[in-house]
Amino acid sequence: MKGKLLAPLYDFAKYGGNGMWVSDTFPHLSQQTDHLCMLNGMTGPSSVHPIAIPMMHTGEFQFVRPSFGSWVLYGLGTDNQNLPGFITIKPTRTFGGPANYGSAFLPSTFQATRLGWQGQPIKNASISNLKANHGLTTEALGYKTVEGEVHLYDLHATMLHLLGLDHTKLVYRFSGRDFRLSYIHRNVIHDISS
Repeated sequence: MKGKLLAPLYDFAKYGGNGMWVSDTFPHLSQQTDHLCMLNGMTGPSSVHPIAIPMMHTGEFQFVRPSFGSWVLYGLGTDNQNLPGFITIKPTRTFGGPANYGSAFLPSTFQATRLGWQGQPIKNASISNLKANHGLTTEALGYKTVEGEVHLYDLHATMLHLLGLDHTKLVYRFSGRDFRLSYIHRNVIHDISS
């Protein structure tokens, strides 16, 4: 063995009927595990945080692209013109920063309204307030997936599908080219949404 691995700094335990492993640093999340879908086989072009986090939010790391929330708002629209189309709670200023929730070349009405910054307390924001029919979260374990691999673009396609949007048809024409969040050759992963 060439190097040594750092042991976990915090305790983990199984929670909920599905026995999901959760760190004790997330006590509120551990009470919601039956409402979450944990994907241990997530893959993408990089596991390095400065690249992986913008990829997760926008599908791209080299060029500014609309965020997932912007694509959803563009696809679904809103019935209420007096409220934000979507919000971001305590986003990070690093690893993509505001580009992670921005609208890029979509009209600015499709960008998020930011509530605070990472490290600032926000009153009345709780994981239990965010319950929905389908919850998705990711967990990266190791460097190589043995089984159940799900590419980031497949996750985007699946989340759009769960919201009633066809990822192959959610297109915005910009500078003479059609853009989409997930590449057209990607697939909806039905196993994680049942």
